[in-house]
Amino acid sequence: MNNRKYTSSRGLWIARPALILVFMVFMAAGCAGLPEIRLEGPVAEFRVKTACRKVFANTPRQVVHSMTARMPNDEIYQGISVTRVSPESGRIKCVIMSIEGLVLFSGQANGEIRVERAIGPFDSEKFAERLFADIRQVFLPPRGLMVAAGQNPDNNPVCRYLLDDGGFLDVVQASPNQVQIIEYNPGRKKTQTVSVTRAPASGEAGLRPADTIVIERHGVLGYRLDLERIEQNPDSANLP
Repeated sequence: MNNRKYTSSRGLWIARPALILVFMVFMAAGCAGLPEIRLEGPVAEFRVKTACRKVFANTPRQVVHSMTARMPNDEIYQGISVTRVSPESGRIKCVIMSIEGLVLFSGQANGEIRVERAIGPFDSEKFAERLFADIRQVFLPPRGLMVAAGQNPDNNPVCRYLLDDGGFLDVVQASPNQVQIIEYNPGRKKTQTVSVTRAPASGEAGLRPADTIVIERHGVLGYRLDLERIEQNPDSANLP
């Protein structure tokens, strides 16, 4: 994320880079494959931004999912995944097990990736990189600057982030219970779609943790991960 701050006392110097950046983002959307974002005014913008930030974890948590992976070669793998995330430190740990309990992959990422155990087809460096990138995209706030918040052409609330690599990430409230996280490369081509579905909590305010997560990587080497929540332990003080 770009944390650079401007300390000049000249107000125009502070505001102008942000205005230029937003203008460039809208020009890019109009000239390429990015959906246009319609601005709705400061009050609506604040509500959309607040909702987008709530999509991602703000406290440590551990989530257990049943997992079905459809690989680029059309092979299908089923198993259990245990994911631990710590938003404050950015640390991620993931363990993938077979239905029988055999550990197929174990590793963690915190600035760099450390693989502790890996069995084919989960033993490639690219697999580990994509796995932790996917986990980060689902659970942690984007590493980039939020440059727009409004309504997309389907009239759904959306926040757009400019990523460090020049790509974009749209966080879309596709329905009352579903959020989509859509990634575009620097060429404005859609590269990944994540669909996070939460059912309304019965008798409680707000929404339960995500019931299902579907990660679809587009392209020739595309794949699909279907995750169904078994258990989530939020705010665990004992997460390593």
